[in-house]
Amino acid sequence: MNKNAVTEQAQDEKPNPMVLVRRDLDRMGAEFAAALPQHIPLDRFKRVALTAINKNPDLLRAEPRSLMGAFVMAAQDGLLPDGREGAIVMYGNQAQWMPMVYGIVKKMRNSGELASISAHAVYAKDRFKYVLGDEERIEHEPTMMEDRGPMVAVYATAKLKDGTIQREVMMRADVEKVRQASRAKNGGPWKDWYEEMARKTVVRRLSKYLPMSTEVEQMLRRDDALYAVGNGSGAPQVAGPAPRTAAAQLAGFAATPMLEHDAGNGGQDEDEQDQPEQTHPLVDTEGEVIHETTSSQQWMAKFEEALKITSDPAALWKVNEVALEWAADMLDGGDETMLRLRQTYLEKPAETVDWAAKVAEMREGANACADIQAFIAFKKANTATIKAMPDDVFADWSDFAEARAAELKGKA
Repeated sequence: MNKNAVTEQAQDEKPNPMVLVRRDLDRMGAEFAAALPQHIPLDRFKRVALTAINKNPDLLRAEPRSLMGAFVMAAQDGLLPDGREGAIVMYGNQAQWMPMVYGIVKKMRNSGELASISAHAVYAKDRFKYVLGDEERIEHEPTMMEDRGPMVAVYATAKLKDGTIQREVMMRADVEKVRQASRAKNGGPWKDWYEEMARKTVVRRLSKYLPMSTEVEQMLRRDDALYAVGNGSGAPQVAGPAPRTAAAQLAGFAATPMLEHDAGNGGQDEDEQDQPEQTHPLVDTEGEVIHETTSSQQWMAKFEEALKITSDPAALWKVNEVALEWAADMLDGGDETMLRLRQTYLEKPAETVDWAAKVAEMREGANACADIQAFIAFKKANTATIKAMPDDVFADWSDFAEARAAELKGKA
């Protein structure tokens, strides 16, 4: 029995969907490259796509052609499917590309038609004044209080190259009319990212009065599908980044000076604030998940175990980079831990594994399994170690594992 046969006993017989997605992304490379702008390298785009799927495994349920089609649309728009510039949403089992407000504003700004553009949300406790007439202007002073109250309005302003300023203000009731006309009014982005969709709505309305490049016009036309009238059935399920709350999901928008994130919880449902923590996968160099956890401390410990035994620590580091940054951010002293791991496993030769001791430890664990199901689970948890075994060590382990499995089956 060969090594793969043994290590895959604890896995489903079906092809690993992540491996299939990687193959599809490689196969579509020429189409991505033809569509992408020069400032986005093909390899970077593919890495972002894989990261989006690693962070949101629900995307693997999408019909493959629709998933690749969504990535092609993202490439055509010159945006990254990173949950900030845009996200992938799902209608049933169909994936669809959705440019987000940051991505839309970025495209408008980079089109060369505008000097600047921004969009903001207004909350009940903010000071907001919208003056019409000969000297039209908007005055907005967000309250410094932690509780800003519910969202009451959104607005967008754009400055043309000749100095002309265009403004658009929508009260929450106006936003609600747009939401009610959407086929996804009760789910998807309108439920999960209400403020994001509200600001996006006012930017779209303002765009009617702005000079637009052909690329931006095409992007907005494609995005119209998400605003199509319907009864809400098959509402899209957003597969963007998934922190615990909508406010956390949108926190990345604060990093840009042209589009501030208004930190409040307007438009959130109570259920959103009680969502469970996201599970973060640890994957091997082939993209297969070897461990999943919501604990940053546990993830970091498992990652170091994997670094100790892998033959290519640099590749392992690269495929887990996003989750590694999450774990480091969550942990006290996380940056120091990352530096230590980098110095130990990337800048210096990896430690030699004492395989005799490791196999003895695994035999002890296997002997502690009370039944065949527990033994299968034990092997699955140690898949990375088994795959990393030298051939002679693996042969010894394989003989033991077969004998132990037969023994447990006999007791069943």
